[in-house]
Amino acid sequence: MFKLAFGPWESSPASTHYAVRVACLWYIYAADKLWAKLQSEEQTGLNREAWGRHKQGLSDSQVRWRNQTTKKLIENALGEIKRVEDGKMA
Repeated sequence: MFKLAFGPWESSPASTHYAVRVACLWYIYAADKLWAKLQSEEQTGLNREAWGRHKQGLSDSQVRWRNQTTKKLIENALGEIKRVEDGKMA
């Protein structure tokens, strides 16, 4: 899901709107688990480079999407990312 939302792509998909929304939901509801997997360096496909790309993709998406619901999801997801990066528990 994250790759569909944030790449890297060989060619940009026609629409990533729903993929971005689903990725936001993952960060909103599972940021602690995603962060824990990243910290344990399990072979999950999620590493610091991907985490940073996803975070940047969400930041970039804030100006891209006009839909207020999507913007709110992005804002909440970025808040959860910041929270786990700062070491705060839910």
